[in-house]
Amino acid sequence: MTKAPMTTNIQAKRPISDKEKQELLAKIVESDKIITDLTIELKDYTADKKEAIESERTNISRCCQLARDGFEMMTHECTVDYANNITKFTDIHTGEIVEEHPTTEEEQLRLNGKWVDAETVIREDTANE
Repeated sequence: MTKAPMTTNIQAKRPISDKEKQELLAKIVESDKIITDLTIELKDYTADKKEAIESERTNISRCCQLARDGFEMMTHECTVDYANNITKFTDIHTGEIVEEHPTTEEEQLRLNGKWVDAETVIREDTANE
């Protein structure tokens, strides 16, 4: 009987390329044009126009944040492999190694079954009083 691989979700940085930065800039310019056009058209600041403007402002903010940071955080569903004191997270959909690092003390304790959840300890102490 084979043991199913351990899986978990992790957050990892994905660098934004220069080409993507150019695309972000184009989106910013387009969103700014839409806002300008909608604002010019506005005589009555109706709810649907306000919603469209807010949507474009949100788009601009997101593009600016990505361009400024140079990366975005991505969630990956990964298998976790602990071998030779190395912890490796591999995306289950793409097979890409998302992260690899020396196994931490916390991970070693968890693997050895010696990991103790603080909430469990507190509940046991409270019950014994």
